[in-house]
Amino acid sequence: MTLYARLSERSGGAAESGMLRVGAIASAQVSLLADALARFRNERPGWRIRVVPGVSLGLLGQVDSGELDLAVIIKPPFALPSELEWRTLVAEPFVLLAPKKLARGGRSWRELLRSEPFIRYDRASFGGRLVDRFLRRARVGVRDAVELDELQAIVQLVARGMGVALIPDTAGLAKWPASVVALELGDATFEREIGLVLRPRHSRPVVADALAECIAGAADG
Repeated sequence: MTLYARLSERSGGAAESGMLRVGAIASAQVSLLADALARFRNERPGWRIRVVPGVSLGLLGQVDSGELDLAVIIKPPFALPSELEWRTLVAEPFVLLAPKKLARGGRSWRELLRSEPFIRYDRASFGGRLVDRFLRRARVGVRDAVELDELQAIVQLVARGMGVALIPDTAGLAKWPASVVALELGDATFEREIGLVLRPRHSRPVVADALAECIAGAADG
C-alpha cells in the first residue's frame, strides 16, 4: 500500500480536486518535476498544480510561510525550521566545465581555475555558496569574469570560450555542448543535495504526499 493510500485511510478519504502549489529551482523543473507532474496528473486528474519558480532560499521561505505546499530545492547550509520536513532526492557532484580548446594537453582543474577567467555560480544561491566554500578550502584563487545563477546560461558562456566554471552535473542540463569538457574533481569532489521541503504534515493537503512520492520516483529513475 502506498503512503498516500495509508494517509487517505487515516483521514477518511482525501479531496478529489483542488490546487497544489509547488516551488522548484530551474534545473529541477526540466528534469524531476516534468516526469513527476505527468504521473501525478494521470493519477489525480482533478488536481491543478501551480509551479512557482525561484531560488532555493526564496522557495524555502515560501514553504515556511505557507505560500507553497512543497518545493524542490538545494539543501540549505543551515538547519531547517524544525516544523518543516526534508526528503533527500539526489546528490549531484560538481565538475569543472571548460572549453575543450583550453583543456588540451591534460591541464588539471586546479591549473584551469587559476589561469582562466572564472564564470561564477551566484554566491547568493545555496549552490554558489558551495562553490565559494570549495574554493576557499582548496586554496585556489580565481579571476572572476561573470557571476550569475542560471546554470544553463553558465554552460553557454563556457561553450562560447569566455572561461571556466564549477557547476553540478545535473540531469536538468541534459548533454554538455560539443565545445566543452567536464573535468571531474577527483578526491576534492563536492556535491549539492537536491531534495523536497514540505509544510508540516498537519497543515498540508494529504495529496501533497502523493505528489512527493511522484517526485521521489522521478529522482530514482
